[in-house]
Amino acid sequence: MRRPRADDRPSRVRHPDPPQLVGAHPRVSVRAPRRRQVTPVMFFTVRELVQWLGLTVFEIWVNLVAVTFFTVALAVKVETGWGSWWLVFAPLFAGDALNAYFCTIVFIRMHLEGMYKVALMRGVWSLSFLLLLFVFKFLLCKKLSGQSGLVYSEVMSPIFILLQLILIRACQLH
Repeated sequence: MRRPRADDRPSRVRHPDPPQLVGAHPRVSVRAPRRRQVTPVMFFTVRELVQWLGLTVFEIWVNLVAVTFFTVALAVKVETGWGSWWLVFAPLFAGDALNAYFCTIVFIRMHLEGMYKVALMRGVWSLSFLLLLFVFKFLLCKKLSGQSGLVYSEVMSPIFILLQLILIRACQLH
């Protein structure tokens, strides 16, 4: 079965001819160029994440794998009450340890290649990033297991500091 086209339907209203530009040839229609519709992109690209966070793609991948295993362990803990909070957070601590090992290797290689200033800046940034994340996870784990009397605002303080450092880094890049 054939789909009806616009030409097949009878037109009840006759549309007037579009106005012609002065000096234009009567047989040539002048159309405004079509505007290309740009859809806003709401996600960061990998390049932007690498620049802003100061992490390599490998470090981001290690964090994503650790968060995936943490999410599974968290779901099992919430549904069944299995294990302690330290076991639930173990994948995140393992991911931090792997990232620290990788950053140490990168620091040593950059230092051996003679890039002293870049190696120092990257090492300080990576160390502060990993240390603040580790302290947050450690304090949160202690709070959830009932071993600490800290308030949640005190537990979240390393994240607030980390966000300020990322903000400063983002402003320096642009």
